[in-house]
Amino acid sequence: EILAYPNPFNSQTNLKVQLQTAGDLTLRILDLRGGLITTLASGYFPGGTHKFIWNGLDDTATPVGSGVYFCQVVGGKNSSLRKLTIIK
Repeated sequence: EILAYPNPFNSQTNLKVQLQTAGDLTLRILDLRGGLITTLASGYFPGGTHKFIWNGLDDTATPVGSGVYFCQVVGGKNSSLRKLTIIK
């Protein structure tokens, strides 16, 4: 599960991910077409709550435009999406 606050946001949003058990986790930001904007985390994480921040930048540190994006968490056989809205 992914919690995002604030959402909509202007400069950054806090992302909270809850893992039931330890394992591999990948946290990505995607555009509306599913294209990769940036990867915020990738690796092995212990079970529990993990906090991340997305500052509205892509992989090249360029600010993205206003609009709708998706936060995708993939861990083991599970995947979830959360819609994020940037208002500038």
